[in-house]
Amino acid sequence: MKVTQYTGVAVRQAHELLRDMKENGNTQSTEFEQTVLYLVRGLLDLKQPDALMGVYSWCRDVMGKKLLWIKALVEKAAGRYENAGKELKSSVKALLNTDQDDLDVDGKPDIVIPQKIKGILSKHNTTPVQQETHLPIVRLNFIVNQVVECYQSLGDWKSVMEWQEAVMEYRQDTSFITLQTAFNTDIDINYVRALSEFDLNNISGVKENMELVPGGSLNDVTKQELHVGEIWGTSQKLDLVYQHYVKVAAGIIDQKQIKPEFVKSLLQSEKIIEDLLRVSSFEWPLLSSQKILTQLYTIYCLRRQLEDKTKKPVLLPISSDFILDKDEHDVSTFLQVQRFVNIQQHLPGIDKKSNLIGQQLKLQLGISNLARKQENYILAEKLLLQQINLLSDGGLENGRQLKQDSILPALTRLRGSNSSINQLDVLRVERTAAKLLQATGQLKDGIDIISNSIVGHVCSDLHKDVKDKSLLLQCNELSARSLLTIVKWLQIDHKNLSSLTSQLRIEGGDSSVLSHNIQLLLEVETRGSRQKLGIVLEDADHDLKIGDNPILSHSDRVIGQILHLSTMECPTLSKSWFTLAGWCYKWGRKSVDNASHGSVELLTDEKAEILFLLPKGTSNEETGKVLSVLSQIHTSFSSEEDISEDQNECDEGAETTRRQLLSCCLSLQIASEDCIDKLLSVWKRVVHRVYHYYQLSAKAYFTYLQLNGGEKTQSDEDGNVIGTLRLLRLLVKHAWELRNVLEPGLASTPTAPWKGIIPQLFSRLSHPELYVRQSVSDLLCRVAHDAPHLIVYPAVVGSSSFNKSDSKDSGREGLLSNYLTEQLDENSDDCNSQEDEDIEDPSSKMLQGCLMSIVEILSYNNPKMISEVKQLVQELRRITLLWDELWLGTLNQQHQDVTRKLQQLESEVKKVNTNSALTKDEKLAIIREKHKTIMKPTLYALEKLQEITSQPPETPQEEWFKDTYGKLIDAAIVKLRNPTNPSHPNNSWQLFKQLHASLQQKAQKRSSLILRMEKISPNLQAMKGTVIAMPGLGMSGKMVSVESVSNTVQILPTKTKPKKLVLLGSDGKKYPYLFKGLEDLHLDERIMQFLSIVNNMFVSNSSGEQQLYRARHYSVTPLGPRSGLIQWVDGSTPLFSLYKRWQQE
Repeated sequence: MKVTQYTGVAVRQAHELLRDMKENGNTQSTEFEQTVLYLVRGLLDLKQPDALMGVYSWCRDVMGKKLLWIKALVEKAAGRYENAGKELKSSVKALLNTDQDDLDVDGKPDIVIPQKIKGILSKHNTTPVQQETHLPIVRLNFIVNQVVECYQSLGDWKSVMEWQEAVMEYRQDTSFITLQTAFNTDIDINYVRALSEFDLNNISGVKENMELVPGGSLNDVTKQELHVGEIWGTSQKLDLVYQHYVKVAAGIIDQKQIKPEFVKSLLQSEKIIEDLLRVSSFEWPLLSSQKILTQLYTIYCLRRQLEDKTKKPVLLPISSDFILDKDEHDVSTFLQVQRFVNIQQHLPGIDKKSNLIGQQLKLQLGISNLARKQENYILAEKLLLQQINLLSDGGLENGRQLKQDSILPALTRLRGSNSSINQLDVLRVERTAAKLLQATGQLKDGIDIISNSIVGHVCSDLHKDVKDKSLLLQCNELSARSLLTIVKWLQIDHKNLSSLTSQLRIEGGDSSVLSHNIQLLLEVETRGSRQKLGIVLEDADHDLKIGDNPILSHSDRVIGQILHLSTMECPTLSKSWFTLAGWCYKWGRKSVDNASHGSVELLTDEKAEILFLLPKGTSNEETGKVLSVLSQIHTSFSSEEDISEDQNECDEGAETTRRQLLSCCLSLQIASEDCIDKLLSVWKRVVHRVYHYYQLSAKAYFTYLQLNGGEKTQSDEDGNVIGTLRLLRLLVKHAWELRNVLEPGLASTPTAPWKGIIPQLFSRLSHPELYVRQSVSDLLCRVAHDAPHLIVYPAVVGSSSFNKSDSKDSGREGLLSNYLTEQLDENSDDCNSQEDEDIEDPSSKMLQGCLMSIVEILSYNNPKMISEVKQLVQELRRITLLWDELWLGTLNQQHQDVTRKLQQLESEVKKVNTNSALTKDEKLAIIREKHKTIMKPTLYALEKLQEITSQPPETPQEEWFKDTYGKLIDAAIVKLRNPTNPSHPNNSWQLFKQLHASLQQKAQKRSSLILRMEKISPNLQAMKGTVIAMPGLGMSGKMVSVESVSNTVQILPTKTKPKKLVLLGSDGKKYPYLFKGLEDLHLDERIMQFLSIVNNMFVSNSSGEQQLYRARHYSVTPLGPRSGLIQWVDGSTPLFSLYKRWQQE
């Protein structure tokens, strides 16, 4: 395990060994702790912080010990090297402090403040042998070196040297030889000093310290060959190669010339790294470390640079945004890349006019952001100060290098610099600095800096003077994002927000930096609103601003205006529109809910206008009633996201208000029509004011969807789902009030964002409002044109339920459907009558029209696909239940009922026969009539089933069934209908018993669970090269068609006899499905859709934490009210099989 190159294998073996030790009760031995150490080392190499935390918890429960050093290594695995270094130092002290790490779990604090090392060791001088063997020497040495690695990863050479000195003191403080070996580190202190000087570009210091390192002299760099043959470990080889790389770079800069020997030496290093990369690529999946790849690339780039005769620098392929992920990237990797760029600047003869400085600025800022996200705040501040110095005249003032101790004075100097600094670079630095201050608990300073930055850009003349429009757009986008950041920080800190709003109300008083800046931003937003910038409603009659509503508090009004300003600054930033839409939706819901619980408070101007319009002589009582009527908006309260209840009536409410006005005020009954119309106009303005924020929200969401209408990314998917669902809710609940926004918005919205809620769109096709049905239908028709594979199944299945008369098998399919409905529904008569009513219902006709129009669009664009899908659905419905399964299921269902009825008949026969007053013929007639009456429901069900299986057979399976059981069924029906001897009722059921036994015996055979598709559906087997979309793959973004259907069908031995089918896709892959009948799968479809949405929200978690939870979901495709296809999940264990196994045991 020590020499293995395969970390994953080592982790697996350690897991197995620990499990065996636990089962054998060997959890307190040295071997157990050593295995835990190997496991931790492996997980650390794989950078698995969550797994390490799990190991810590498991060891705490199993061993009864808190291994605090594992918790510290969790920080290291997550890239939080500064926190890891501190905690690992505490762990070293805890290990020396009477082995506090081994205390039992009893709620004591994790970190123990140790005493002085000398005092600790002096306590145990009486038993030196016990103390020497008790201390975990190997573990202590491992932790000591982990501290060194943490600071090495940060490039914090000063901390490395300080730790080396502390370790030397520990070594001197103990007299135990074995304990002294625990404080040996794997790095030479002189090499550390040389690296420190190298980062400071002090080549003379590098030479001086490297002379003290064995084999490290710069004079020998071109004379010695690099030998790594005796080194086994990958990390040791990498360290040796990097040391050689530093020597070569320092030698080139020192000698100020490029020699062929330098290139040859780099080629040798390059070959060694390539061998390491080749070895690491033996694993699958490939897990090549960032460290290996980075070293290989930097050595390769430096060699190319030395070989280039034009002296042009080799620029790194860095993207324009250069955003690093804290879970995917390591800060040490990019620090090494930064050193390479720094080396390039000092190479002899390099082209100084290149974009090398620009690349360094971009790289430095990106690394600073990554360090902040990984909570390496000291490194982030150091890099940020370097960035500021580089921007401020190259960090020079009066010919000398400046050193800034903190961010705030450095930013002040940057703003006051007279040099022509790129405004975009300044905005980026200020935004990064503000985020760093906020992360370190200095929220006030951070929000002051970011607000100063925004005001400096918004209120500057950059918009007029700049010639580069691309630069202006980038600055505007950065400013808009900063506005959103201010809103987020203000909403977190309610105390600061309250203080800000109170200062904004006081004019001319002392104000803070933030309140002054916010006041300027609010003025900019007000001017922009007057110029119709930002969000604008196409309604000239009602000019309401974003904050013009008495329901808002002053602080909420400030938040809304800042969000609105963000959309003004960058109208193409979708995040601004989404945030503004969410804010408007929140207040729109509150406004409507408040109005639905009572009346709306009329404004002073509205009251005055109403009093002016009322006829003279109107009494005070009637005036009050009129004011009360005009303050009602006639809406009902609904829950936040409820879209399940349709409006029964979708009228304007104006007629209701007119009638109420006329009934409550006699003087209005003789008033002119113009007077009433003007009063209704006032009422409409009140309604508009109540629904104002809902209108703004709908407008903002439509703008957001327009901006996200192209290729969908993972981060936009949950936003699209939220936006479309909320728009759909507004459409369902407030169709009339928001028609002026919803109707044009739906007509022009792109189809891509709506693909995630297609089932919800289909359910709205029966909405009572005409324009809602038309808008949703038109949207689905556009989706049918852009992505027909997404809606072909619900459209075809839905239209077929209204269009059965056009099918040649309508009679056969209708018989089966009616039979299954009668058998499975509790109240078959009610259900049948209800279905008849639904067919005549106007909403069903409207739904039928919408579905038919969608199918027509699909048929026009791809008639072959529609015909093949219809055939697929029809054939799958045919095999929902085969004829033998139908008869066996029915007889199983009727068994108890028939047994009870036969017992009842026998009892009745005895009663009749014991009646001496009846003649023999009378007794026989009574018994026959009782038999007919009692067995009538059973006979009815079996006759219905016989009618189905008496249809002409169309498949070999049906032919076999008719040949085998047809005559037996006919005879059994005749005998049950007209028993030869009704006095013996069991004889009339004897043939059905025989049929039941035969079918049951066949079903219990293992061979009956595997069928051939060519036997049960030759049409499905004959399908080849179709254009049918593979069910359930639409949302994955790829279009796969059904190439053929597998000839093997597996029947699961459960009550509904579901069938496992395998469809071969056009991509050559096999797609297994479970075809399930006798069950409505629409609810299953919605549950799977919900799980998919939840997974998307976990992925795009705003906190940026690693995704810990993911619900396994699968596609569900309903093919009617009682059947559908479920994606088969390979490798899973069905719960039913576990239940049956438990039942048998």
